[in-house]
Amino acid sequence: MDDDIVTLLWEKNLPHLTYILAEDFLEFDSAGGVPVVLGSQQDKISGIYRSIAESNTPPPAPMLIPQKILTLTEEETEWLRKNREEEEQRKPLDEVIQIITSILIGEKDPKMFGEFVEIMAKLTESLASAGEIKYTLSLVKFLGNLANNEHIPSSGRELVFGALGTIFSERTIKALAQTLNTTELVEPEELLELLHFLGKPLLGRICDLLGIVEKMKMRKAVIQALIEVGHDSPQVFFPFLSDQRWFVARNMVFVLTRIGSAAALDQVVRLISHKEPPVRREVLNYLEKIPDAKAKTYILKFLRDESSAIRIRALQVLGSSKCVFALKPIAALAASEQFAEREIAEKKAVFETMGELGADQMLPMFRDMLMKKFWFNKAREKESVICAVAGLLKVRSEAAVKLLEEANAVKSDEMREVITQAIETMTVENAKSATGP
Repeated sequence: MDDDIVTLLWEKNLPHLTYILAEDFLEFDSAGGVPVVLGSQQDKISGIYRSIAESNTPPPAPMLIPQKILTLTEEETEWLRKNREEEEQRKPLDEVIQIITSILIGEKDPKMFGEFVEIMAKLTESLASAGEIKYTLSLVKFLGNLANNEHIPSSGRELVFGALGTIFSERTIKALAQTLNTTELVEPEELLELLHFLGKPLLGRICDLLGIVEKMKMRKAVIQALIEVGHDSPQVFFPFLSDQRWFVARNMVFVLTRIGSAAALDQVVRLISHKEPPVRREVLNYLEKIPDAKAKTYILKFLRDESSAIRIRALQVLGSSKCVFALKPIAALAASEQFAEREIAEKKAVFETMGELGADQMLPMFRDMLMKKFWFNKAREKESVICAVAGLLKVRSEAAVKLLEEANAVKSDEMREVITQAIETMTVENAKSATGP
């Protein structure tokens, strides 16, 4: 209701009507196309129409209006709307990946196949460097499956394996670590799967990744991958044992321990005197787990470690591993002057190990320790009894029980309490051993 008739006609866009705006007259006249018509506005409009009528150009033929106009149903309109929305949401990168993967799956020409494998490898590397880890995981998985596809010739599979080796450059590894350290885009299981697809050729790169990943759950995934992928290639880890970052060296020893590689013994024992206790502790674990008699001899070196906890742990390993050859060095340690200055926990560990390794042959020593009286130093006497009882509890023979009962009859009440408790414990354990599990 607010528009004039001219505007309403113009909005209809009727094909047989031509429109000229009054504001265009002066511009039209100044261009020299039509002589200027003087007078009122009506005269000017009339002059324009006369000029058009006198022109030799024939008027345009009127457009035929179709008699039947097709319309869309509501269902068709909704289908178009949904398809348009889907089209707008599609990403060019997804289109490119779909095209390349389709070509690789169906391409039979070896040369063309190799070219597209190279294109896919470069695309994957670029995505990994850009932090697009989800795309990277998907493409590496695709290439890994392609490399194991028996329907592809062996030459083609070798090309794919080679391409996988080029994806994770030093730059890519840093970008991956940055993503793992600062986001939650990747689950540990996904990372483990990715590293499995990279395989043995990239074990060194995976070790590099382990050195810069900060999150514990991700480090565990990387270590698990190293163990599973490198179980028969321990030599790959040797260079990383001398890494200046102590945690890298420790993790490499841990990997070699889980692998159970005795071939790494000569390399690992170089770290026995490492300045960082966690590294030395991991070396001790390695020596305990490796089924090599030579490895156990190196454990004796830890008896002089600067850490009391590591010395105690070394004693426990020697005892549980039944390293009888260690009995004499341990006895010499117990008789040394420096031994008196050590904590009671370590002293007990020494005599426990001696009891475990020496059994009944240690009874004379333990008897002297039980019966000896320190007239002016009751604390020393109690310490001697505690250490002897600790050793006898590891012997657990009938002779050991009788020795405790003998000492229990002559010792004071304070020391008798320790001996009585030991007799009860030993009696219960011997009974369990006799009846079986």
